[in-house]
Amino acid sequence: MTEAHLNHADLHHILSKMPSALRNLIKNNSLMLAGGAIRSLITRERISDWDLFGADEYTLKAVAAKVEAAYGPGSRTHKSKNAYTILAHGRTPVQLIRRWLYTSPEQLWQDFDFTVARAVIWYDTGKGWCSATDPNYYADLASRRLRYCAPERQEDAGGSMMRVMKFVSKGYIIAPEDLAMVMSRITRRIRWEHELVRKDDGARIMAGLLREVDPLTIIDGVEMEEETPATISEEALRGIPGEDVDWSASTKEVTL
Repeated sequence: MTEAHLNHADLHHILSKMPSALRNLIKNNSLMLAGGAIRSLITRERISDWDLFGADEYTLKAVAAKVEAAYGPGSRTHKSKNAYTILAHGRTPVQLIRRWLYTSPEQLWQDFDFTVARAVIWYDTGKGWCSATDPNYYADLASRRLRYCAPERQEDAGGSMMRVMKFVSKGYIIAPEDLAMVMSRITRRIRWEHELVRKDDGARIMAGLLREVDPLTIIDGVEMEEETPATISEEALRGIPGEDVDWSASTKEVTL
């Protein structure tokens, strides 16, 4: 799949806002930064956490210990099936993702479910700081559009739907076709195992049903009664090691 890149100004802005200790950990441990922090810094929103990815859990666990030590007294590490999360009062949480391991930036960004999440930053010893994004990253981010990419990965069936709810609450929009693909991912876990309906067929059927909902017939979230029963359209059925412990935002010039 073709990839694009963060523009120079955005990459520099993100690195300059990143704590220098975090930059050192990424450089010295072959880690990658991805997730909401990149998007939030570009859109000038508050960062909820720093998500770091790597190739093996041993390194991630060792880095988690370094972060906890750097955060000082009162910090703690929470281990879940997904990540090591380091928490401390007054500090932005750092998450080292352990459920999904990646050996390359391309493998990482292509595993995210929405184009507006498909961005990654890493350090290359020969090239310096590098980035990669989905080709539609900037266009969809500017229009606050959720474009679903249907990655094949191990996750809870409802994970993407929960992220849709989060994004929509922040003002993003999603087309019926993309929402239908997210919904069909859930039903696949129930029905596809029994081969009752194919993946693409289910998404088309759901898209047709969603398009039949006329927003003008809904008042305050309550659908009005129709005089004639709703039917499924023929179209819908046809498809059946860093040592720096400065964790404040960096004010030093960053060399890309």
